[in-house]
Amino acid sequence: MKKMDEMEQAHALQAIRITFLYSMIFEFAYWIMECVHAKEFVTKDSIMFFLIITQGVVLILSQFFLKGKAGDSKGFLGIVAAFVFALIALTVGFFLMKVGV
Repeated sequence: MKKMDEMEQAHALQAIRITFLYSMIFEFAYWIMECVHAKEFVTKDSIMFFLIITQGVVLILSQFFLKGKAGDSKGFLGIVAAFVFALIALTVGFFLMKVGV
């Protein structure tokens, strides 16, 4: 198996980005349809809201982690900030589900 050159790596990375964007758009549209159908902002029986949030958080955490491995000094602080943001987002999500907004 031969190693990928820079152009092949760029194409593979672009394909991954497009796939991620497609899945986020699909999940967001599906979540909107669920909310309209249930007539609630966050439906109680749907995991789509948390999937959208956690997918974005995983993207951010992995970017900060890989930047930290590459020598970026702000990588660790970014991971901590993203983790705090994730906790806040999940707390707000659980609160909205309990209140039934």
